[in-house]
Amino acid sequence: MDAAIPVEIGEPSPRALFFQLAQNEEEIRANLDLLQEVREVAHIKEVTTKTSSPTIQYKGDLVLRRVLKDNTSNKLTPNWEGPYKIIEEVGKGTFWLEHLEGKKVPLTYNMTSLRMMFSQAKCKKPKRPEIGSQPMIPQAPKDLREAIYQ
Repeated sequence: MDAAIPVEIGEPSPRALFFQLAQNEEEIRANLDLLQEVREVAHIKEVTTKTSSPTIQYKGDLVLRRVLKDNTSNKLTPNWEGPYKIIEEVGKGTFWLEHLEGKKVPLTYNMTSLRMMFSQAKCKKPKRPEIGSQPMIPQAPKDLREAIYQ
């Protein structure tokens, strides 16, 4: 059996073959100049996330509750359940909830495990006028038009 020479010893890798020391040092200096800017951007993001307050929820708002994962859950189980109604705020960001039927939920929930629910009733879309039923462009009152054109 003949001894085989490893490829790394016999043939240099393209990375080692095309390495240029002068160009490498220039690029390292350029990266060091950009490093301060990257650190500043990261610091600004960190400060804004610390100082920004989560959405304030009020008594009577409808919320969805995060589902706790267990052994029976899989990737198709929903992440949120509800809707629930906020009864009262117990502490800073902690709420008592109740079902829409009025049954109280036995546990309190933190704001991080709740999500505001926007129902179709709250988010009413403007009705589209039927074609031919009324003009698409709003018209001024008739007496105002007469006053302008006289």
